[in-house]
Amino acid sequence: MRRLGIVAAVAGLVAACAQPPPVRTETYAGADARGFDIQKVAIAPFRTSDSFQAVGDRDLPAREAALLVERFVSEALIARGVEVVSPGDVRTALRIDTPETALPPPAIVARVVSQEFGAPAVLYGTVYRMRERGGEAIGSATPASVWFEVSLMRAPGGGLLWKAVFNETQQPLGDNVLRARRYPGGGTRWLRAEELARWGARELAEGFPTSAAGSP
Repeated sequence: MRRLGIVAAVAGLVAACAQPPPVRTETYAGADARGFDIQKVAIAPFRTSDSFQAVGDRDLPAREAALLVERFVSEALIARGVEVVSPGDVRTALRIDTPETALPPPAIVARVVSQEFGAPAVLYGTVYRMRERGGEAIGSATPASVWFEVSLMRAPGGGLLWKAVFNETQQPLGDNVLRARRYPGGGTRWLRAEELARWGARELAEGFPTSAAGSP
């Protein structure tokens, strides 16, 4: 029985390690992407996908979700040491007056941020889901769930350089110990959607293609 217990424990550990990371990144190694090191980036206004739907009390409104993730990603990149042109400044430069105004084509956005701010790249963001937890931080709850992605484009030109996806529904500690311990609070409590999104932004920023020195 003891041997079976050890085998089960090892199998559980292997399964935990085999779980996909919270942030999946893709690096594009074409001629436009080789050797890039982004020290400064313009953040385009984030959007929600066409499939984003706030269908219940637990789903954040689309505009609120986009603004939150936009802010968390900007803050995470600044903490990483990257110089950030704020979404507000980009909105002004693009003459976007309302949240409903569509962004111009990527090539135009890339040209504007290059000319106006000297930024070598522009970061786009799309939010697909931002669902609040049900219940309290301690005890039984339906977990928060957040899904967003970012794409880094060359400026000017608009060539795709890098992409990252965060798609996470909080897992209970008992289901996957190693994964749960990565969460803020070490997996000892249920996170709010904002906490999960902020953590995802920080995880994403760790993979951002820069050699900039972050905050101590």
